[in-house]
Amino acid sequence: SLESIHLPNSINIIGDKVGTRVEGLSSYVVFDEQGKQTDLSVQIDINVGNIDWLKFAYYSDSYKGNVKGLHRTQLMLSLFSYKGDTFSHNYGVKSRESQEIVADNPDAAVKLLNKMYGFNITEKILQNYFDLQNFLKDNLKKEDLYGVWNTYLKILDSTRCDIPEDIQWYWVEHQDDLGLTGKFLPNNSNLIALKK
Repeated sequence: SLESIHLPNSINIIGDKVGTRVEGLSSYVVFDEQGKQTDLSVQIDINVGNIDWLKFAYYSDSYKGNVKGLHRTQLMLSLFSYKGDTFSHNYGVKSRESQEIVADNPDAAVKLLNKMYGFNITEKILQNYFDLQNFLKDNLKKEDLYGVWNTYLKILDSTRCDIPEDIQWYWVEHQDDLGLTGKFLPNNSNLIALKK
């Protein structure tokens, strides 16, 4: 069921309840340093659930350049997806085959990745996009690395974001065979001039 909650200061949160999951989205007005209201607003997403899982699913280090937290999360998601499982930001990892949840906490998810790929990744490595990319380059066979990247780029192709600069070369080389459109690339992306 869909419900609307009105909080002080005219904040409107709309929640979608599915099982134990509640998501909310709210828009807050931005004030300048003098306390004057601006024409800007900031979006704040609210997720209710297992705090350990939510931190694992959403938390990412901060980066310079065109890499954002979502790039880390989608890369991690791609690791599970490439091996046939579904990663949910809200509840865990589900087996695509059995539809059963196979990991619902960070430790179980890390153990599952290590079992799937035969490496020894840590939660700390998983929270940083560049550490994760370097780990994958050092610990995956090229066939698996490129399989994960193929999955990753297809996901990013339907997301309003740029492609991280460190793998833009791969996007350029494989845009045709992966069917990448670049439809949602930002106008300042290096790839705008290179997309077909």
